[in-house]
Amino acid sequence: MRIFKDGKKTVAEGKEIRVVATELESGGAIADVFARGARGWTLVAGSDRTTVAPHPRTEAGGPSLRCKNRSLMFPQRLAGAEARAGRAKITLIGETAGNSAAQTLSFSDNDLFVNVAVTIKLEKPARVSSSGSYYAFLPGGRLYSQYEPLDYIWIPHLRRDSEHVIGDQIFRSPAVIYVKGEIGAALIPDLDILKANRRLPTALDAKVENPGLDAPLFGFGFRQYEVDGHVFFKAKAPGDSPISGELKYGFDILANAREKERRITRMVNEHLWRRYGAPLLKGTDPQALPYEECARRVFGFAFERGNIWREVETGGAPAGGTMALTFAGPAPASFMKDAQLKASLSAQRFIPKIHSIATEKLMNKPAINDLGELLVHHAPMSAPPQVMYQSWFCNMRTAHGAYSWAERLGDEEMKKKALAMKELALAAPVERGFMRSACFCPEDAPPFWFQGTKAFQAVREYHLPDNAWTGWWMLRWHEELEPDKRLMDRSAALGAAFVEAQLSSGAIPGWVRVRKSGPIACSTLRESAQTAAPGMFLARLGAATGDKRFSRAARRAADFLINEIFPKNKWWDFETFFSCSKKDFGMRDAGTGVECMNNLCVFWTAELMRELAAAGAGAKYLEHGLMAVDTLTMWQQVWDAPYVSINTFGGFGVMNTDAEWNDARQSMFAECLAGYYELTGNGEYMERAVAALRSSFTTMLAPEHRRVAPGNMGMYIPKDEGAVYENYAHMGFDRRAPGYIMFDWGGGGACSAAANMTRKYGDAFIDASASAGFGLDLCSVTSVSVRAGRLDIGLESPDAASRPLRVRVANLEPGDWKLVVNGQPQGVFSAERLDAGTTVSPERKSAARARGGKR
Repeated sequence: MRIFKDGKKTVAEGKEIRVVATELESGGAIADVFARGARGWTLVAGSDRTTVAPHPRTEAGGPSLRCKNRSLMFPQRLAGAEARAGRAKITLIGETAGNSAAQTLSFSDNDLFVNVAVTIKLEKPARVSSSGSYYAFLPGGRLYSQYEPLDYIWIPHLRRDSEHVIGDQIFRSPAVIYVKGEIGAALIPDLDILKANRRLPTALDAKVENPGLDAPLFGFGFRQYEVDGHVFFKAKAPGDSPISGELKYGFDILANAREKERRITRMVNEHLWRRYGAPLLKGTDPQALPYEECARRVFGFAFERGNIWREVETGGAPAGGTMALTFAGPAPASFMKDAQLKASLSAQRFIPKIHSIATEKLMNKPAINDLGELLVHHAPMSAPPQVMYQSWFCNMRTAHGAYSWAERLGDEEMKKKALAMKELALAAPVERGFMRSACFCPEDAPPFWFQGTKAFQAVREYHLPDNAWTGWWMLRWHEELEPDKRLMDRSAALGAAFVEAQLSSGAIPGWVRVRKSGPIACSTLRESAQTAAPGMFLARLGAATGDKRFSRAARRAADFLINEIFPKNKWWDFETFFSCSKKDFGMRDAGTGVECMNNLCVFWTAELMRELAAAGAGAKYLEHGLMAVDTLTMWQQVWDAPYVSINTFGGFGVMNTDAEWNDARQSMFAECLAGYYELTGNGEYMERAVAALRSSFTTMLAPEHRRVAPGNMGMYIPKDEGAVYENYAHMGFDRRAPGYIMFDWGGGGACSAAANMTRKYGDAFIDASASAGFGLDLCSVTSVSVRAGRLDIGLESPDAASRPLRVRVANLEPGDWKLVVNGQPQGVFSAERLDAGTTVSPERKSAARARGGKR
């Protein structure tokens, strides 16, 4: 690390980053960020300024302050530069109208980023609407007109028009990323500063085309905003309360001039996880109960307190399922009778419009949301009696989890119900291999089925991702729980149907109608990222059966995604357009042109590529699988946001036009992330998997969750214990879901993931080859030492956890090993025995809490 002068330039230089502060003839100063590339130092980003040409620069920009009646800029001047204890710091300061702004740029010798910390001191109280800083993306010193367009842009949330902002209500893994050729830059809010200094809401900004400045901009700072529709955020005027004293905000700028060697999306994820996520894994929050206890309460709700179990007559073995939808509150669960159900189904065409009005115009207001919750809790409501085999609500996945937990708990009654759930899935009518996805079972009439779904609607077309996800769990039941030839036959028939439906491009349509001549592709999402869902099923089916038809079709699907979806970053699936965030197919971000996108199809893509990579299909599939994972984890919550009234760590959002925290899909993603750890050995993926799994139960209604999720526990009654809300803060503000419970898309899925993960990895998992350990179930591995026939493990768990822990140790050299936990000998075991898992009951150490609890 060194600092030196070069004429009017003050240079701070580390191994990877250089910051140059240039003093201008006007007396001001600007700061530019360089990254070391193959040909030396390369300009990546620079201070916002009014001059378009990069050389010479004659005016300096700086932080801005906008109050009710005026806008102020703080032109900067160099105040000092120093290097101390391996860290460089350059300070720029400015004053205007009696107010001052200091901007400190600092970094360490090996850093790949520069931290920018800004403090604005107000001379007197002011009604502030915004305050922020901008930097320009200047790849190699070129202007935008010299290289447009950008190769890649990422923003975490879209803006429908110029009034919209990227509000911190969706700051899960917040970043703006620009890439051109070998050069990439990212601006990431400093979440530590934000946590301690959120006197006003904050927002990111990103604009590719800027009048008067021929360069893309990214920026961050304070910004007053409000919810606009479902869900966007609109800038608003300052409130009535003036702000006095200091305003502090900060951000990191990542700079990369070797994009082919290390993608900046990977750098951003590594940075966010290393700085914010990984430290939180030293504790066990937000998990408050062992998974075994969670399963008891979740299935206790389903089969007892919640009364959502329904037996269905199929003419064969006992069959049944859990209802897809019910409501919290004191009233017993109620389901529509046949006449009411059929009237409801006949009015389905109005559902999208009604739903749009409710979410866009009504429920986006906190007071109306609260009123809606009161009505749901206290007014008797009847739900459709439906068992679903859909991309969200998949009763076959719930059945897999119920069977797993029944085996572990020795609960024969639960096991019977799980087997009945499997039977109902097998009872679904089949046409040319396609399975019907929605079973309606009113008490006063025989059950009947719809072919498929379009989000919340039952439709007469087959939705292929629904079939793929159900088939995936049929395969896994056969492979992981108990062999059942009927499941394999059904899966093979479905695979043949997908092969027949596949288009010449390799895409597999989103929906098909079945005719005597074969499947007819519907026009909606005919060639889209939805291809990945049947693709991942085909890849697993090909591996399970050895049938090259299926493996070949899976590779064709993957190649379509590689050639058509990845280059455009066009992650469209049914949820993008037909769920609660309604939008036109052509909708793009107003400032950058980024496409609307949803992460279900990103997950399916990651799973498809993982299956192919594991089967040795080629390096390109692993490469693109890792790219998909890096996109997926940009929705993961790497911190516990202090302005959200649950512990948010580890959960996932949904799309770039909605506002959920801790959405139920996080339990699906946990297994995917763990699979990438197995493929790559990158511990970050397993850590993220553990965090995602823990977060899957955060919104479970249980007295113990008042500490980690107080905002979710309002109106709790014992009858609802074990129910899991699908997400939190869905409407764009700090509120729980307003009373509806979708069992499969919540508790059922979370229990399935917990059973699968702990069966495979144990309560704690040790990878001896990497001397790494991961605590999955209410425990943390603090140390691993492997040497000369001895394995030492440090293992911590909260005081309340008194159960023995199953520890699985993989990749040990053959032979006998002395196992020591927390300094206490546990015995001598063979490597084979340790790989299968062994139970330990050491003297307990108390794992640190991530925080004492939410307010």
